[in-house]
Amino acid sequence: MTATGNYVRLDGGAVSLVFKLETNGAADLIYLGELLPQGEALAALATSQARAPHESQPDTPPVPGLLPQRKDGWMGRPALEAWSLQGGTFEPLPTDLRVADWQTGKRDLLIRYSDAASSIQFEQNWSLGASDAITVHSRVSNFGKGPVRIAHAAAITLPIPMRFSHVTRYSGRWTHEMQDYREPLAPGGIVQTSSHGKPGFGGNWLILDDPQSGAVLGAHLAWSGDYETRVDCDQPGNSDGRAVLQVAAQLNSGEVELAPGEA
Repeated sequence: MTATGNYVRLDGGAVSLVFKLETNGAADLIYLGELLPQGEALAALATSQARAPHESQPDTPPVPGLLPQRKDGWMGRPALEAWSLQGGTFEPLPTDLRVADWQTGKRDLLIRYSDAASSIQFEQNWSLGASDAITVHSRVSNFGKGPVRIAHAAAITLPIPMRFSHVTRYSGRWTHEMQDYREPLAPGGIVQTSSHGKPGFGGNWLILDDPQSGAVLGAHLAWSGDYETRVDCDQPGNSDGRAVLQVAAQLNSGEVELAPGEA
């Protein structure tokens, strides 16, 4: 682990991750790829990865980062959707989650986001295993005075590096499981869900690939129930090449309700 100002770098045997963190702001993954040289200038790396705004964008284009939210102008699905009890009925709970603090270990990073208005806290724990497998755990906590229902909470939100332009998903049937099909990422993105109590014959696996280098990036939700996997891509006419992967447990209405103090 290397921390330089607002940048945190995690190194595995052959992989590096670089995060940009802003207290009372956002968190983003600015690099995911081959092991970086020692002494790499992280601020310069962030600048080289930045996308220039085009003519029809705001002066500060929305950056989904590691926790996409409506308040930032993100047009895809927010990483967290919650409802709070208002006057006897549950109403959508607007969130303004911002980085409160972070903690680093040798090969892990814990990011805490908080929302002063709603008293919701969201945590993301990134860890890099011995085999360079990246594991992410997410946790939602309710520190408010009333109950909160969780409609959607992404286990991981991953900004996809631009070079990973194709995705492989899986489907199947009995004795013919895990049949793969590959397609390019395109505006409109993809959504794959399970709604029969288990992941189904395709599991909840997904593989992104870079046709030029042959590099691949796989993702799997460690969950035996219904799931949702989605890639939100920029909409036509507003595209600067962003794509964001989310994987989450598929929740039914009212299935998860957090009392004050629960997570």
